[in-house]
Amino acid sequence: MEEYRRAKGLLFQQCRRAVLNLDDEAGRWYRERVKCPVFTYSENKAGAGLSARNIRLFPSHVEFEALTLGLLSRVYLPIPGGFSIYNALAALAAALAELLAAHFPGAEYELGTGGSSGETQLLRLDSGKAWKLLGWRALYTLEQTLAQAAAFQAGLAHTPTAQLCREQVRQYLDRTQEMAE
Repeated sequence: MEEYRRAKGLLFQQCRRAVLNLDDEAGRWYRERVKCPVFTYSENKAGAGLSARNIRLFPSHVEFEALTLGLLSRVYLPIPGGFSIYNALAALAAALAELLAAHFPGAEYELGTGGSSGETQLLRLDSGKAWKLLGWRALYTLEQTLAQAAAFQAGLAHTPTAQLCREQVRQYLDRTQEMAE
């Protein structure tokens, strides 16, 4: 097993980013050792960049909710078996890592709860009740959210922060009006 870890570790040395399963001991081991940015996924570990919630296994399919960056999306897989969840999470995590890298080139994007105190801690909110009880839906897709965040970050170089905030709030309110019509 140790020889396999070393061989796989050589692959990680050549990667621009890594996607790791925190439910797997090897994934946790590599997380501590790889030098490239890491995006993690898990079925049951807190602090993963992508996690599965409300998992439901059926004879003909699997359903769960994928939670990342505070956004919750329902997933339906027409494939039975719990292994399907890990396969889907791995594919989604790889796509999310690429999406984050496209919008924030060179940025570190490991997500998690962190161990620090104060305002630097990550606050995880589950919007599941708002979805179920109030019929709430996200206004932006994940890609649109990241694009807005990247535009804000880029704008900081030449535009006052308050002005950027006002512009993005105005855009958001305009979008809510468009959706209401």
